[in-house]
Amino acid sequence: MSSPKKQSELAYSSVFQNTFVPIWIENIAPLYQEFSKLKKSGVKNFRVFLAENPEEILNLSKKIEILDINQAAMSLYGAQNPQELLGSLYQVMGTIAPTQFASALVAFWNQDEVLNIETTHCTLKNSHIRVLISTRIPRFDSTDLVIPVTITNMTDLREEQNAVYLALEEKTRLADMLLEALEEIKTLRGIIPICASCKKVRDDDGYWSQIEQYISDRTEAMFTHGICPDCSQRLYPQEEN
Repeated sequence: MSSPKKQSELAYSSVFQNTFVPIWIENIAPLYQEFSKLKKSGVKNFRVFLAENPEEILNLSKKIEILDINQAAMSLYGAQNPQELLGSLYQVMGTIAPTQFASALVAFWNQDEVLNIETTHCTLKNSHIRVLISTRIPRFDSTDLVIPVTITNMTDLREEQNAVYLALEEKTRLADMLLEALEEIKTLRGIIPICASCKKVRDDDGYWSQIEQYISDRTEAMFTHGICPDCSQRLYPQEEN
């Protein structure tokens, strides 16, 4: 019969491997050792230090080790066996943007409670996925610097959001076009004061103008002139003979 400790280890292993959440186990003890050296050397503002020494981002990423991964993480990254993803975090996740990884390092340096950072990873099949990396940040004086890190696949969600944003942008563009078109449309409303004799129209300022001019100024209509049959008979009676 196995010991309680052995049973506990088997139960942990079963839960770790069978959970649907991608998880890897990191050893950050070497990272904290480097932090200690930097503090002793006089580094106060770690963010400024990384900005002035960007090569340290790469050096520090090599200090984080992936010790174990579960089946869900293997599936997410397209690994056939755990060994393909174990080792230096830089070797496994070398596609992380330096600025994003710097933010994660600063969170550990500042001893934030948790780390939540969204970034882009490259799988072993050379496809890019958007992931949310989450973990609790241990204290510098902790005796246990082996931590579980969860990876949430955000790819589908971000693609759906981008599709919604594009659709909203298109609707906004069409709405702007419609408003612009409506602004260009001019209509005539109300009572129009027109001369019963010459048919000139009086505008709001009291000036009289030809009806063609009045309508053209207030609508998109354009006029072309001809002579109707009644006027033609009245003006040119000789043409009828």
